[in-house]
Amino acid sequence: MFRVFMISLVALIIACGGDDYVSYTNIVQTQTADNKLGNATATAVAEVTECTAVQGITYSTLSEAEKASWVLECENNFTAAAQSVGKAAAASSLAISVELTATAEAGGEAECTGSLCKEEEKVIDIDMPDGPILEGDVEITIGQGGVMDPQTVKINSGATVTWLNPKGAASSSTSDEGQGDMWDSGAFNKGPFDKTPDQFSYSREFTIPGCFQYRSLYSGDADTGNFGLICVIE
Repeated sequence: MFRVFMISLVALIIACGGDDYVSYTNIVQTQTADNKLGNATATAVAEVTECTAVQGITYSTLSEAEKASWVLECENNFTAAAQSVGKAAAASSLAISVELTATAEAGGEAECTGSLCKEEEKVIDIDMPDGPILEGDVEITIGQGGVMDPQTVKINSGATVTWLNPKGAASSSTSDEGQGDMWDSGAFNKGPFDKTPDQFSYSREFTIPGCFQYRSLYSGDADTGNFGLICVIE
């Protein structure tokens, strides 16, 4: 048990090194390792306390020398499992701490692994489809279930696209996440007294080249999987 505490102490000291270079990822990894150590150490102490209690002794009242003696006494009995867990956690913490410190001293950031990784944002890249380029401004009608008509349009940079929703139920034109151009119209629909398209439409000018996927997020439209595609030619 005493050896476990010493390994834990070394691991924690090393983990605290290189504060000037500690990144968010480093902090999460180090904290996770520290939590493992804390849990294993608490388990081991509880086992030793139980061991001494069986002998009619209160562990917390012992001197440090007596505690060390009881740790050795109980190591072959109650604490065998706790020792195994504690040593594994200490070794894991030590390995992570050494890696983080060495990387920090080199001025870098430790490589992220497993569930500790913060997933990097990926920009969606859609190939330009075949078909003619529509001249001027374009209108797209949103039908039942979020069907876009036409589904795919190719326009020149600077053209304006107008979405019309003549239904009574709300729909939207909302771009998918992670694209080079993004927008969100919010909900719009034709009300009982709306007579002209400007009352139930959404317009947007496109100036960024590329293909951008979008869909409606209202009235159950999003559950259908229907989407539209705007391709802008530079």
